Amino acid sequence: VAIHEAMEQQTITIAKAGIHATLNARCAVLAAANPVAGRYDRRLTLRQNVAMSAPIMSRFDLFFVVLDAASDAADFNTARHIVAVHQRRAAAAAAPFAPAALRRFVRFARAIQPALREDAARLLWCAYRDLRQDDAGAARNAYRITVRQLESLIRLSEALARAHCVDVITPAHVREAVRLLRRSIVHVEMDDVDIAADEDTEPQLDSNPLAPEPLPQPTSIRRDDFERIRAMLALRLHAVSRADAADDADPESVRRDDLVDWYLSQREDALADEADLARESHAAKMVLKYMASVEGCVIAIRDHHESPAADAATEPEHPRGPLLMLHPNFSLAS
Repeated sequence: VAIHEAMEQQTITIAKAGIHATLNARCAVLAAANPVAGRYDRRLTLRQNVAMSAPIMSRFDLFFVVLDAASDAADFNTARHIVAVHQRRAAAAAAPFAPAALRRFVRFARAIQPALREDAARLLWCAYRDLRQDDAGAARNAYRITVRQLESLIRLSEALARAHCVDVITPAHVREAVRLLRRSIVHVEMDDVDIAADEDTEPQLDSNPLAPEPLPQPTSIRRDDFERIRAMLALRLHAVSRADAADDADPESVRRDDLVDWYLSQREDALADEADLARESHAAKMVLKYMASVEGCVIAIRDHHESPAADAATEPEHPRGPLLMLHPNFSLAS
């Protein structure tokens, strides 16, 4: 709440020990966040990894994900620098410029009020239009591209002009601002969702030994396809739960294969042949498995006739798959 007020109204309200005050907070905000699970999960979106609300995320201009990936060169250079710091102390951390010179540069740059040239303004319009068109119909971003991102482009262009100590914003500054915005906001959310196929969930039984082997199913789904399938399945489960709750019916669930059949019926116009049908069915089942095992937003429940003490590994599975229901705490906005 405090950071939301600081970024929205540029003020900070203090109410402690009988003191009530409102302070100005007109400054740049540099924030760092750790993943909720301790390690960044590439299969989840940035917002799911940091558990930050969309209104707060939309107020940041840039996002950069720092991954601790194993690399021989990077690990060697990091270890060499740390060892050098312990060996030579101040000499190892000597900067190429003095702190006083850096403070003078920042003070001078902040005094510059760059003006926006006409060609740079046209480039800003085109860049914002392209961002909006790329964002239309896609659900892979942490938040939608709005006018706030246009304001971010303007602020970044002004900052680049100040960093170069010029009083005019050129198209080169705008292009660099667009590159930074695309690399941070868009690129972070474009990774495919890695979903390992489980042989136990999709048995391939064929009595004919001469039949050709089935084609291997993909183990990753494009981010936009994953978000589309996930949203449709979650909305269907939510609609089923609301309908059952209105009729006082129990349980508020649906069979896995029935849910997949409903999804395929909604995608009928986009399926050209049986290969597309099989591929879309496999993707829907993998997304359901991901939602149940990784995200935990879908719950697989037992049938009423099953014994609680029965062994799940030995008892036969229902021909239409397990009963699925949406987690009560799941938010459709996520």
